[in-house]
Amino acid sequence: MLPTHMHNSGPRLLKTVSVAIVVVTLIGCASSHSAAGASSKSKFEGLYLQAFEVSSFVPCGEGAPGYGRGWWLNSSDDFYAQYRRLAEDQTGVGKPTVVYVRFSGRLSAPGGYGHLNQYEREVSVTALQEMLRRDTCPK
Repeated sequence: MLPTHMHNSGPRLLKTVSVAIVVVTLIGCASSHSAAGASSKSKFEGLYLQAFEVSSFVPCGEGAPGYGRGWWLNSSDDFYAQYRRLAEDQTGVGKPTVVYVRFSGRLSAPGGYGHLNQYEREVSVTALQEMLRRDTCPK
């Protein structure tokens, strides 16, 4: 049998623990929302490659795009249509082609993006300024 002072503390303890759980949950949700929504708007310039399970953007001076290299690029249908037009050869067949791109966009928080989460970040194109068929950045 419990002492008298412990009989009354049960509901109060339960209420305190419940409030603590709600507070911790809300703080956790706010933190993950901030991290998930953390993105920086900026202007980007670099090389892009699209292929099977690849949508790789690498800023100028940081190497060549490829599977798991650079950042996963996400954009509009118009962006991809323009890329396909540049990637087509004389027969009209598309093949993996590196292009130079300059655009405004948003860079995600670090995480896992793209095919099998092989990319540390994702860059989302909001406005394309230039796309040229070339495998180096202009000097």
